[in-house]
Amino acid sequence: MTPASRKIYRQAADLGILETLAESGAMITHPGCGLCCGRAGGILTDGERVVATNNRNFLGRMGTSKSDLSRLPENGCGMCSGR
Repeated sequence: MTPASRKIYRQAADLGILETLAESGAMITHPGCGLCCGRAGGILTDGERVVATNNRNFLGRMGTSKSDLSRLPENGCGMCSGR
């Protein structure tokens, strides 16, 4: 999970969202842009999957052409956490 800003990160922490997502296995990264180019810890490799709220979804955007990128609205990503 990559919050768009420090403010959003703090709000998510205060509401317990970061803890819920981390307990569900999500990787929490530093706030800001850069997920697609690997600045948040690397890019996806073959067979890895990411659920994202970004507005672009094209083959190879966040990794290899054999990785899986699913776009969801923010509340959809929250439902992926299991709560």
